[in-house]
Amino acid sequence: MQIDTSQTLEIKGSPLKLIGLLLAGIVMTGLSAAITFLPAVFGPGLIFGIPGMLFFGACTCIAVYRLIISSGVMVTISPAGILDLRIAREMIPWSEVREVFVWSSSGQKFIILNVDPEFEKTLGLGWIPRMTRSANAKLGADGLAIAPTGIRIGFDDLFALICAHVAAAQGPWGGAGHPVRHVDAPGL
Repeated sequence: MQIDTSQTLEIKGSPLKLIGLLLAGIVMTGLSAAITFLPAVFGPGLIFGIPGMLFFGACTCIAVYRLIISSGVMVTISPAGILDLRIAREMIPWSEVREVFVWSSSGQKFIILNVDPEFEKTLGLGWIPRMTRSANAKLGADGLAIAPTGIRIGFDDLFALICAHVAAAQGPWGGAGHPVRHVDAPGL
C-alpha cells in the first residue's frame, strides 16, 4: 500500500466502538458494586469490590467523556506531525519523534511515540496521558501511547501511516537511529 505523506488525514471518532467500552464499564462497575454490597451472595468482597468500583467507575466516566467528544476529528496526521486530541491539544512534529514502536498488553496493541524529553515537557498533555505516563514507562511503554480504540481506523493502518510520515520527515526508518520494534508488557 502506497501512502501519500503530502496529504493531511483527519480521523474521526467511532462512537460505536466506545459504546462497547461504555457497556463493559457499566457491567464491571455493577459487578464490583454487587461484590461490595451483597456479601450474602459473594461473601466479604470489600477488598475487591471497592477498588473495582473505583477503577471501573473511572473507566466508565472516561468512556462517557470520550463518547461525548467522539463525533468530531480525533486524530490529524499531516506532513508536519500528528495531533491526537486524546493525548494533547498541540501537534507533535515528526522531527521530535525519536522512536516509534508497538507495545502490547493483554491482547491490546499501542503505538508508542518516543519524543524528545525537552519537547514533551512543553507539550500540554491531557490528564489521562499525564496520569498514566510514568506507569506505562515502567512497563516498557516509554513514550506517548496512541491506540486505535475509539477512532475509525485499524491498528495496522494507523501504524503504517505514522511510520510512513516519520520516514518522509526524517528519512528511512528501521536503521540504527530509528528502530521500529515490538514490545510485550511483562507479566500482563
